[in-house]
Amino acid sequence: EKKELKIKQAQRIQEKEAAFQQEFKKTEAEIIKLTNEKLEADVRHKSRELASATMHLMQKAEMMNKLREDLKKLQQIVAPENSKKIQQLVRNIEMDLQLDEEWEQFELHFDQVHENFLKKLREKYPNLTPKDQKLCAYLRMNLSTKEIAPLMKISIRGVEISRYRLRKKLDLDPDTNLIDFMIKL
Repeated sequence: EKKELKIKQAQRIQEKEAAFQQEFKKTEAEIIKLTNEKLEADVRHKSRELASATMHLMQKAEMMNKLREDLKKLQQIVAPENSKKIQQLVRNIEMDLQLDEEWEQFELHFDQVHENFLKKLREKYPNLTPKDQKLCAYLRMNLSTKEIAPLMKISIRGVEISRYRLRKKLDLDPDTNLIDFMIKL
């Protein structure tokens, strides 16, 4: 009877241990699931932040270009003493348009969201210029040529030419979709 009791006790312990292991695995799977959901939410949040920053940059560039053009028109019709002041404002706007401080912050956020895309791109294609890298980032975001033009401060035709040159540097055949290539990279 004692032997049977010990055997039954051992079986109960094994059953409890098996149940505990099962519960532990279930809990661990739940933790992994919650962690993944949190990471996905973080990525979605970063993507929204990046899209918002990109749109802000686009709007700022468009507004600055319009302001510059309006000032140039105004300069032609104002008195000569005011013309110099307007010319200074135009130069200030042009200097602001050329600053790339915003690009560094954009690059940091972009690499966080897109799993070090720009870093991988530089390693795989070291001959790409910073302008090429910007174009690749905008293509990776699936932006249109019209949306890219003000961000790069060039014309739509300039973006098309840059895309063509980028294809040559990446050694892509004409049938390959450039945006799909960037997304898969």
